[in-house]
Amino acid sequence: MNGVLIPHTPIAVDFWSLRRAGTARLFFLSHMHSDHTVGLSSTWARPLYCSPITAHLLHRHLQVIFDTHHPC
Repeated sequence: MNGVLIPHTPIAVDFWSLRRAGTARLFFLSHMHSDHTVGLSSTWARPLYCSPITAHLLHRHLQVIFDTHHPC
């Protein structure tokens, strides 16, 4: 799985394992390639930050609800 938790911050990038996310609360999706979305699904219920085009693709391909992400 791709993804990183940035040490000593609440930031996770392309990281969707909540059990391993520790204190992360800001989740960013860099882009909509399948290797960056492993573990992300329509049941994701935390704020997710991404670009507008990635948000569109995320909804179209994974049915992630628009209320749960905030395009940058």
